[in-house]
Amino acid sequence: MMEAMLPIEKARGLYGDLLLLSKEQLLLARSINADKDLGQEMLNLFQKRQEIMEGIDLLMSEINQGENRDNTVSGKNSRVEFPLSLGKQQAEAHDKVIQEIIAIIREIQAHDEVGRKIILNSRQEAEKGLADLKRSQAASNAYLYVDTCSDGWFFDQKK
Repeated sequence: MMEAMLPIEKARGLYGDLLLLSKEQLLLARSINADKDLGQEMLNLFQKRQEIMEGIDLLMSEINQGENRDNTVSGKNSRVEFPLSLGKQQAEAHDKVIQEIIAIIREIQAHDEVGRKIILNSRQEAEKGLADLKRSQAASNAYLYVDTCSDGWFFDQKK
């Protein structure tokens, strides 16, 4: 007989999905270059992440409502609490899932930090390139006499 999936296991699955999106965003950030606009793809990934995080929030509120906080015992990790109704094996499995979730969150944070740095560097390079282009254009205009007419052109117009 298959047991119904516990909310904590569902949350672990959603965190796994979040990790996959984080990896996809990191790959996308690494492929950014001046010729390719990846803004829309990045926005779509952020929207998917938001949906998953909302699902996690719903599951966590379900978990918190299902557990009576007065009837809990602290686990190995003092921040993790188990309902007294859980047996020892269930509590250990619960703790294992919590530890997996914590590891996933840390990996997501690492990916996000690397992605942020890549995007920040890319943006700074684009801004520098734009500033160089403006300086180059100003110097070019100074030597080309854009707002003046040559004598030959003026003479030809009088005919």
